[in-house]
Amino acid sequence: MADDSFDDCFSTRQMVDDPFEDGRDARQRLMQDLDYQIAEKKRLEELRRERERHEDRLLEENIARQQKQMEDEYQREQMVKRMKEEQVCVMEEWQVGVMEERQVSVMEEWQVVVMEEWQVSVMEEWQVSVMEERQVGVMEEWQIGVMEEWQVGVMEEWQVGVMEEWQLVSQHQAVDSIIDLEGTDRTVLGAYLSRTGSE
Repeated sequence: MADDSFDDCFSTRQMVDDPFEDGRDARQRLMQDLDYQIAEKKRLEELRRERERHEDRLLEENIARQQKQMEDEYQREQMVKRMKEEQVCVMEEWQVGVMEERQVSVMEEWQVVVMEEWQVSVMEEWQVSVMEERQVGVMEEWQIGVMEEWQVGVMEEWQVGVMEEWQLVSQHQAVDSIIDLEGTDRTVLGAYLSRTGSE
């Protein structure tokens, strides 16, 4: 019984005063602290990497957004430019079309006016020419007719007058000739006078 109590006392004292046991506990705590620190460092490193990845993603998204805005702005500018060019083109085509239509209309009106004036001028010239020709023709015909009538009348009057004068002169000459004849038979003179008078 005495030996048993001695062993128990020795065991209890060894448990309390064993320096090796304290060293093992400290080492274990140290190891645990090191493991914790390593794990915490890994966790912090992972958080840092995650944050960097998030920042990089945000930066990439921001860059992509800016690029998209720039592309949209460029496309909008190009669309506005193209619309302005199309408007200018349409306006120029419209102006050209309107100008051509106005030119055609003015040309047609000018041609109509010129044609009407030309027709009027030609008609007036033709009428004047025809009137002058008709007047000249009528005048010539009238002059010819008057001349012929006048010539005929004058010729007839002249012939009649000349004939009458010739007859009178012939009668006087015959009478004078007969009177100058001495011893001429009066019957011959009477016959002659009666013959010339009948003519």
